[in-house]
Amino acid sequence: MMDIVLELDITLLYTRPAIWRRVQVPPRMNLHELHCVVQLAMGWHNCHLYQFIQGNRDEYITLPSEFDWETPTDSRTVLVGDYLADKGEKIAYEYDFGDGWMHEIKVRNVLDADPAQQYPRLVAGERACPPEDCGGTPGFAELLQAMQNPRGGPKKIRANQPKSASSALPSCPARPPVKIRVLRVAILPGSFQAT
Repeated sequence: MMDIVLELDITLLYTRPAIWRRVQVPPRMNLHELHCVVQLAMGWHNCHLYQFIQGNRDEYITLPSEFDWETPTDSRTVLVGDYLADKGEKIAYEYDFGDGWMHEIKVRNVLDADPAQQYPRLVAGERACPPEDCGGTPGFAELLQAMQNPRGGPKKIRANQPKSASSALPSCPARPPVKIRVLRVAILPGSFQAT
């Protein structure tokens, strides 16, 4: 029997035009590994907290911390295929609780794995990811407005200002928008590599 891969559409919600990526991942990958794939595919810097939210199960899935009010489900113990197995199934992913970047991760297709390919892999996407710490969707809109009209735009741009929720985390370097290119992401024990 041939292995399968899940083709997932990852959409950053509340952005117009939509910022999205399409990845192919094995269903036996855990949700923490999927978090790492989302970080690489979207262009985030992995310097904030995250969580997966399964609406119909009212469950929060992340890396447990001593600061949690309630004990969440550990994302390293849950497989992607436990929540995303069939076409159309979806889960919410939130990155950076200060900025509140909400993503929808939805199964586009269930495919036979190609033995010539390594998974996970990025296969498509459009538009550059917003910069870290720009103030979420409203701050990103202000930043885009200021970039389009530098003389008449907002006087104060919030990009890269520290947020109280992330002040204990290392700061992220600013990075210019990049073009999306198809790349292969190889999961190695203890690390991720883009090739």
